[in-house]
Amino acid sequence: MKHSLQNILVIRLDRLGDVLMNVPLIHRLKENFPQSRLTVMCQPSIEPVLSQVEDIDCFEHATFAEIDTLRGLWRIYRRLKKRRFDCVIITHPHKKLHLLSWILGAHWRMGFDRKWGFFLNYRRTDAKDEGGSHEIDQNLAVVDVLCPKPWSGAISLGFKHRLLRASVLSKFGLREEEEFCVFHVTTSNPAKQWPLEHFARVAVQLQERFKGTILLLGSEKREEIQRVFKDLAASIRVLNHVGRTDLTELAVLLGAARFCLSLDSGPYHLAWMQKTPVVGIFSRDARGSRPQRWGVYKQHASCKEIFKSLAEITVEEVSGALLDLVVDCQ
Repeated sequence: MKHSLQNILVIRLDRLGDVLMNVPLIHRLKENFPQSRLTVMCQPSIEPVLSQVEDIDCFEHATFAEIDTLRGLWRIYRRLKKRRFDCVIITHPHKKLHLLSWILGAHWRMGFDRKWGFFLNYRRTDAKDEGGSHEIDQNLAVVDVLCPKPWSGAISLGFKHRLLRASVLSKFGLREEEEFCVFHVTTSNPAKQWPLEHFARVAVQLQERFKGTILLLGSEKREEIQRVFKDLAASIRVLNHVGRTDLTELAVLLGAARFCLSLDSGPYHLAWMQKTPVVGIFSRDARGSRPQRWGVYKQHASCKEIFKSLAEITVEEVSGALLDLVVDCQ
């Protein structure tokens, strides 16, 4: 039965970082079932960052708001039923998604044993909030019973195409041969937000070793960031593109950067998954924000990860980690 799988559906409807942690799972499924048609159901806004992953054959869209209403769930069911999925994999426990896998009639319904886990017939204990297991390992383990081959260990997001890179760099005022680094300085979670003024002071100290451009990226607070960094314009080249990138452009810039300084966020994963060296700031004040679960996976990229309460993280500590990374990458 396992060798005759024709249609596999992987469902992950939450945010960018959570979805990216499923890319190794997608690779493993395709390595074990190369002839199958693999569909990923995600939020519409997330598709662009997965669109270059060659192992994904098709996308379906949904949101938690749709799933949580009977009308929305029925519409999604009617759309998916036509696809005759042999296997549905859900790595974020959710009652309505577990119900959906059952009413779709998939032979393999796989996920974690929480939130109506009885609708699944292959389930694992959900221990993501316990111990030191990485999110990637937890997701991979969901399909252990299905996949005889382990994951190869490679991650391919597909944003290294030369023409795509050249186009994006040109749009943001960067030359092909120009060295630049990325500071991703915002987060939607206030408990993870290190002060912007601290990022600016790190930039000043970085210029001692790095003469390239500092590219500021993020999704909000553009005017505040412009104000905080404006006094640096005379001494170092800072380009503020906060709020100006779509997900494809963000991925290309993070993959092309010499190194990246970032808060614990989706863009942090976009950087290290493309082997860009990273310094990560993880906050003990934010529930679940710990590098053991959400950090760089098993030396996939060079990294320095700081895990403390935000008030304890100093400019000197972050600058030192960043300068050490610059030296290591030379």
